[in-house]
Amino acid sequence: MVDLQKDKRLNVIIDQFVQFMPIRSGRGSGPLYISVEGLTVVNQVAKTRDEEHQRRDNSPKRIIESHNKFSMISVEADVGIKTMDFSRNLLRDLEDITKIQTLQNLYLSENPLSPLQISTFTFLDDLQTLHLRSTGISLDDNYFTTQKKLTFLDISANGLTSLDLRNLKSLTSLQTLYLHENNLTKLENVEDIKTILPSLSTITLFKNNFGCFYNILMHELL
Repeated sequence: MVDLQKDKRLNVIIDQFVQFMPIRSGRGSGPLYISVEGLTVVNQVAKTRDEEHQRRDNSPKRIIESHNKFSMISVEADVGIKTMDFSRNLLRDLEDITKIQTLQNLYLSENPLSPLQISTFTFLDDLQTLHLRSTGISLDDNYFTTQKKLTFLDISANGLTSLDLRNLKSLTSLQTLYLHENNLTKLENVEDIKTILPSLSTITLFKNNFGCFYNILMHELL
């Protein structure tokens, strides 16, 4: 049990919540090709190492393409992007996106994603924020084994009925966890939450179905 008289870091949000997210109204659809030249297909191959370094230096650091209808993202390897927002599109496959090892902020909310694999996020070890709201994912395993730098994770509105917190045990830097608007009836190993997630400061729990488990949950968190 966490004694808030001694440790006041954990902020449990059980009421209402306003989410702030970059919003862009777009009209793109179909596949999107991303290269070091920008949002275009690159057929020209750099002839020298200097040319290649120059192209990388000129690459976009942020790509905001939310509220479109992109169904596929094709990414040229090592494009140097730090932030990608593809929320509210039609993405299923993340294979190319998860090749971008420089990514720090990834917005994928409200896409019909295919089931996660253990290896899905393996190469994204610089990731700091990850938005997976309303993507239909399940968290029946530890899919975040290399995300030691992740501080923010949104897995709200995914229809989750239970969650074993041990599946998040690799997220030792996690400060904010959004779990609201699921169908959660319990959080397994909640009694060890501060050991499993030692950096956690905020967790959202409203609009779930904790029922009889609610009192136990609040006893452990508060």
